[in-house]
Amino acid sequence: MKTNCLYNLISKTKNTNFKLRNDSSGGYYCEDYPDNFKCDNSNGLLTSLILSGDSSIITSSSFNCFQKENLILDLSLFYFDSTFFFDGNGFNNFSFQINNSVLLSLSYPIKNINSFSLGTTYPFSNILQSAVIPISSIIYLTSFTITNSQRTLGELNFVFNNDLTSSSSIIGKSNIKSIQVETKNIPNLLYVNSIENVNLYFLSSVKNDLSNLTTYSNVKSLQLNGNSNSYTFPTDSIKSLTNLKTLFFNNLFFTRPTDASVDLSTMTSLTSIKIINPSGFSTDGIKALPMKSLTSFSITQCTIRSGYPIPGIFNTQNSVIESLSITNCGMPDNLDIVLPIPKSLKYLDLTGNPMIGTISYQFCRLSTLKLPTATLIVGYLPSCFSCHYKNNLILKSNLNLGTNVITTQNCTNLFPNLKIDTISNRTILFGTDLGLDTSYFTTIPSTNDWIVDTPSYQFYRNAIDITTFTFNFIYPGISFTLSTNQRTLVTSLYVSNVGLLTIKGSGFSYNISATVFTILDDQYCSIRSTTFDTIICQLFAYTDITKTKIDATTILKISGQPDYTFNVTYLPDFTNYYLNCSEDCTGKGFCDRNSGQCICNCHGKGSCDIRNRVCNCVTFWLGSECTIPDHYVSSVVASNILGGNVTLKGWYGSDHVDLSVFIGTLQCTPIYVNTTSTIKCLIGPGSGVKSVTVIQNGHSWTGQNIYLYNNTIMNCPNDCTNSSMGICDQRIGQCNCLKSNFVGPDCSIEIIQQFPKPNTTVDTDTSSTNLNSDKTKYTIKITKLLELDFNNNPINSIDLLENNWNFKKINSTTTTATTATTTTTTTSNNGSNDYHQNLNSNNLYIFNKVIPSKCNITYIIEEVENDKEFTFADITFKVLSGSIKLTVEINNYTYVSGLNTLQLQMESSVGVTLNDNNTMNGQCSGITDIKNIDENSSLNYVTITKDGTTLYGRFINRALSDQRPTYISSEIVTKNISSITVGLNLPHCIDCIIDPDFSILVQNKDLQSNCINDENNYNERVWFLPVVIVVPIVSATIIVIISLVVYTKYRRTLKLKLQSLMDPKTIKMNDLN
Repeated sequence: MKTNCLYNLISKTKNTNFKLRNDSSGGYYCEDYPDNFKCDNSNGLLTSLILSGDSSIITSSSFNCFQKENLILDLSLFYFDSTFFFDGNGFNNFSFQINNSVLLSLSYPIKNINSFSLGTTYPFSNILQSAVIPISSIIYLTSFTITNSQRTLGELNFVFNNDLTSSSSIIGKSNIKSIQVETKNIPNLLYVNSIENVNLYFLSSVKNDLSNLTTYSNVKSLQLNGNSNSYTFPTDSIKSLTNLKTLFFNNLFFTRPTDASVDLSTMTSLTSIKIINPSGFSTDGIKALPMKSLTSFSITQCTIRSGYPIPGIFNTQNSVIESLSITNCGMPDNLDIVLPIPKSLKYLDLTGNPMIGTISYQFCRLSTLKLPTATLIVGYLPSCFSCHYKNNLILKSNLNLGTNVITTQNCTNLFPNLKIDTISNRTILFGTDLGLDTSYFTTIPSTNDWIVDTPSYQFYRNAIDITTFTFNFIYPGISFTLSTNQRTLVTSLYVSNVGLLTIKGSGFSYNISATVFTILDDQYCSIRSTTFDTIICQLFAYTDITKTKIDATTILKISGQPDYTFNVTYLPDFTNYYLNCSEDCTGKGFCDRNSGQCICNCHGKGSCDIRNRVCNCVTFWLGSECTIPDHYVSSVVASNILGGNVTLKGWYGSDHVDLSVFIGTLQCTPIYVNTTSTIKCLIGPGSGVKSVTVIQNGHSWTGQNIYLYNNTIMNCPNDCTNSSMGICDQRIGQCNCLKSNFVGPDCSIEIIQQFPKPNTTVDTDTSSTNLNSDKTKYTIKITKLLELDFNNNPINSIDLLENNWNFKKINSTTTTATTATTTTTTTSNNGSNDYHQNLNSNNLYIFNKVIPSKCNITYIIEEVENDKEFTFADITFKVLSGSIKLTVEINNYTYVSGLNTLQLQMESSVGVTLNDNNTMNGQCSGITDIKNIDENSSLNYVTITKDGTTLYGRFINRALSDQRPTYISSEIVTKNISSITVGLNLPHCIDCIIDPDFSILVQNKDLQSNCINDENNYNERVWFLPVVIVVPIVSATIIVIISLVVYTKYRRTLKLKLQSLMDPKTIKMNDLN
């Protein structure tokens, strides 16, 4: 049937362009002529046709045989009869597009038709036989259009008449939504409640009366296209149109309103205003716009006066404006006239205006910026544009820049970040200089659903299904890999020899300023570069301390992410890996992240050498797991020469596998006591000094020359001269002089009553003590502390003469103090010595310094007022009143090896004093041979002589090692004509005390016959200064006692008065009274 219907229609039009077919077997017109006929593929019904007639009259019966609803008919050159569009036509809601045809009448309601469009390309004065179109005739349509594309050749002759009343029965049946017509009047649309879109082309007869616009209360889109007539801006006619969303004035010649008189703020639904060629009207006349709804404003071909405050209109609170176009309006202002940019604005077009100035960074928030004449814009192009400017033809065209603008590519601020918002279900790309719209980048994986939120700063997509993207920014050619997973992860960290760190992982930031890297003690690492998976930074101070940090706590801070804390080993040229161990390392050491294995089970007795994956054991322990005691002997209780019990005190641990002890070459056996601190065994006969070797747990320790077989009888120096001069105490080898006017180690020095008046000074920088007489000056000082290896080779030397002592003075007090470093002694039941010092009106001069490995040395000079008797290592001796005692305490020395020992070196030297005429006093000096250092004697002596004055040095070959007496040796390190340095060899101990003493004696005869004597200055006056020195090592004390006394037939005590010299670094003792 449909084929016959179309056959009949084509036949009536006498159109020879189509081959006629009157049966279905001949095929379908839709197949042979698809440009003119469209069919529904599912049922074969015709859906649209394009057909031209021969200007003959045609009736509705030629079309009502078509069955398809909403059939679209495009008809040209037809002559429609008077009833064609009205009741009885039988149409099924067809749509007509009628071109260059004649309608006899539109005086009745058009029925059964969806949309009606009448157009012409040339003037038809009689296109409608009736020029009046009643509103009732179009009310059943959904759209009604009359257009003339050739207006310059003539006008259509239509007017509209609203024939509706409040009682009209068809008001509630209105379907018309859109009217687009050329008209000689503005239609009154009262009671047409369904109308939404009106587009009117004013013909010349439309005068300056736009009052009918008040009847458009339901209209949502209004476009008025003017002619050459002038109109008053219809503020009063449109401000009540609260449903209006789009307002377009085109070529309406508005007269200039009073400034700021146009107030459209009541049009609260209005979203878009577009004004083209408004003649006298411009934005100058606008007072207010509905900025809470207005998203687009455009005006062109207007005149805006200079300095017009555009932001005053558009940058109001809660503004939603997105597009602003002010073109060809003669604005001569600086570009800043449009600032500040509303936050919502994305499109700004200022072309055609003679504006000048520089491009602000505020323009970076725009998706599109179109600027005026290039020659008037100067300065630097902001990085949001310059980064993407190269090869970007659209951006170049929009900005229209000339040579006055510097467009050098700058992408230093291109910092993208990625996150998700689970509430809005969005993946958000944010940062700076990201591009003006989504055409500026591509992604891997590829997605086409990114949306601009804020140009240059933020984009989003309405999905969170992908966690990691690589963004390729097209114009700068830069790629960034980003993840929505905010968890930072470090997989490796390499430390170079100069402290340059390369950190590998994921989840890092590309923004250097948003990344902070710190290690312990707040030491920062300066970020050189950072990407998603790599950070390179330079430690500010890659010191020796930093290079020893093992598993140091390290914090990586990235803005917007939780702090990432991990451990780093800062060894030079070392790579940290962060692997997980496959097994639990509890009790097996700790998990080595570099290998994924359990290593360094040091049993809490060592630290792990990460590089070599071995334990560095703490003091007292050895072995791969620090389980073998690093034993040592600190003190020896030796047998006599006949053999017997041997006690070795020290540290041996609790395991004693295959324990054996050797004294020299003799094995000490049986071993009948072995604890953590004591070994006791039996040794056979022997003599002299021997080494001690202790072997256990596969480890051997040897102490060189620390065992001395005890003689039952000790010899005294020179047998005390003769039996009438002194008696030898054979227990300790010390002379007790019988005659009061004879003194000295062998009682051979005769003294007389007269004595010089020396003075003593203390150097507060070097801590040395100077003894000055009229001819001679002696200096006593500690010089070095050496650590010696097993072969007595020095492996560490600490200079004690450096001028870095801290000093303070404590004035005379009367108190009792207890200390482990002083001298007055009582013997306890176990044979060790307790030290108690009674400070009876004694002045103290205290020096302190810290040497490497946190070893602290305290050096005290004390004035002794009364005679004192000292007991040291079971040996008792007397110190006379008027003495000066020097005490040195050394704490916390750290040995390199358990086999090592310490040697303290101290120097005694002699110089000369000057006469008043600056000539030297005294001429002769000398040092005796050291033949009397005897390993079998408990007391040994060395001497320095000058001008009849002799310095005797006495050394006790005993020390208190860990509060127990033990044998030590002493040796001459160096000597020359005026000085001697003695080395005191100490055992490996935690706490050692040694006790040499020195005496300065003035004889009553010259030392050498060829010495030059000055009878006036040298009257054979006899005097002496005994000096006692005690030296403990590692929490140890050196004690030097200097005594000045005068012997006659009776002893007279001298009082010493101490006072400070003018030089604040020197303390001087006044002349003796």
